[in-house]
Amino acid sequence: MSQSFSQFKGVVFDLEVVPSGDDQPPRIIMLGALCPDSGAELELKISGDPVPALQKLDRLSEDASFVLGHNIIEHDLPILRKTYPSLSLHSLPAIDTFTFVAVGISTEPVPSSGERL
Repeated sequence: MSQSFSQFKGVVFDLEVVPSGDDQPPRIIMLGALCPDSGAELELKISGDPVPALQKLDRLSEDASFVLGHNIIEHDLPILRKTYPSLSLHSLPAIDTFTFVAVGISTEPVPSSGERL
């Protein structure tokens, strides 16, 4: 049985963050999110309290069955957990495209034409 991408109800998101420093936590300055199955999306600049924007992300991801993003496991999700621990997407499986990049990068030399792998 084949399924189209739109049958998988995921939410794709990314944060832009000012790094922490001087005992200050990281500050979220932008949030982007997309639900490919519905076409719903967010692109929000955040200059103050990020909670209202994160509440919009929470509503957007209500029906999602997974969350997808680049470096979300080591970066975005930990920041969200500290900023908004009750966000519902924390309970979703996470697919991190950073792991795909790591698989594609190799320190082994590329074989020349005719060499066996």
